[in-house]
Amino acid sequence: MKIGLLPLYIQLYEECAPANHAPAQRAVDKAAEALRKCGFDVESTLLCHVKSEISAAVRKFEQSGCRVLVTLHAAYSPSLEAEDALVKTDLPIVVCDTTPDAEFEFFFGGKLMLNHGIHGVQDMCNILLRNKKRFIIRAGHIGDPCFMARMKQAVLAADAAYTMTHARVGDIGGIFSGMGDFRVPGGTFGMKRIDYADAKAYIPSDAEIDAEIAADKREFFIDPDLPEKIHRLTVKNGLRLRKWIAAQKLDAFTVNFLNCGPELGFDNVPFLECSKAMARGVGYAGEGDMLTALFCGALLRSNPETTFSEMFCPDWKGNRIFLSHMGEMNLKLMDRKPYLAARKWKFGKGADIAVATGCLRSGKAVLANLAPGADGKFSLIAAQISLTAQNDPDLTDMRGWMTPPGNMPVAEFLEAYSRLGGTHHLTLSYDGNLQLPADLAALMGWEFHEIRG
Repeated sequence: MKIGLLPLYIQLYEECAPANHAPAQRAVDKAAEALRKCGFDVESTLLCHVKSEISAAVRKFEQSGCRVLVTLHAAYSPSLEAEDALVKTDLPIVVCDTTPDAEFEFFFGGKLMLNHGIHGVQDMCNILLRNKKRFIIRAGHIGDPCFMARMKQAVLAADAAYTMTHARVGDIGGIFSGMGDFRVPGGTFGMKRIDYADAKAYIPSDAEIDAEIAADKREFFIDPDLPEKIHRLTVKNGLRLRKWIAAQKLDAFTVNFLNCGPELGFDNVPFLECSKAMARGVGYAGEGDMLTALFCGALLRSNPETTFSEMFCPDWKGNRIFLSHMGEMNLKLMDRKPYLAARKWKFGKGADIAVATGCLRSGKAVLANLAPGADGKFSLIAAQISLTAQNDPDLTDMRGWMTPPGNMPVAEFLEAYSRLGGTHHLTLSYDGNLQLPADLAALMGWEFHEIRG
């Protein structure tokens, strides 16, 4: 991920204390290196003092493919110098409120000039809020690993916000008739809808199909009764979908299984490729749900162990909820090799399919749902849940078992979820924490709700 680091510094100090320029620039370079160690591709500039320099730096970040703008006050900087550039940019902003020195003693000597950026931060944040410009802020010392971990989390949340507002989302088959909870107006958050068309452009070669079948045989347990014809047809249609995703540079996509048939060039529904796509980091949701597909894609960028799912059935007695879907799940998250078998197709058009199935592995995860509300508003609903793998003799279903947070009664959890308007499509992210969705909600202007046990 490429991010821009914008170092702010008042012009007055260049005139009255020029000796501080070099150490201030070194502090900026140190911050850039700390962010690189977090795994980011950091593009920075020399110290920016006045409107023209700040605007030029922000334009450079936008034009070079940066997805997040991180501000750093190397000392005080008057907010009105940066106001126009920061308010107008569509890059999400993370404010890094830090100083070169971890300690500021009574006998501070020459440290004051290089360690008083915090009131520049306060000036700037006030102006951003007055302009209704959202941001994430992290305060701490640049040498503190805990602070840098929090900075990394903030940048990842900002990157998810960038995805939400710049996404290309593919649609195959439109919205499932009658489903209303995830429907949103076209162009919501600025997403661009790409309808599947021109099927002839994406037909794979026999060699490509052979190579993919060979890969399946390495990655999956293959049912000995899986007909070669069904496997080959499934792979052919999956590769057609994969080629389309790549050609259209999609961040996410959705498939309505009822309308994904021969008229669109699909001999059968490409559920297998939907699962493979999530494992590659492409967002997905079923039934024409572009909203959850986009949300899934945004989360996958920061956590590749994210999947689309649904709460299917409550186990009142066992205090758990059965998770499933027709044939789609991030294949990375199963507790053992996926089981590839034939499934008779009876829900719509097209031939029988091969589906890779399995059980979500045990572990802690964040359940997150982006729910449309009244008056065009949105809520992000999240909960820290537990997943427990349980493999039954029937290997041909997608499944998972979740326990609500803190062993909260299932009935209480479901009541809370629906009181908040949670939709029937959701995401699960292993080893996630609630800070990222909370930060994402803050940047996007959504209400954030945590369901706690």
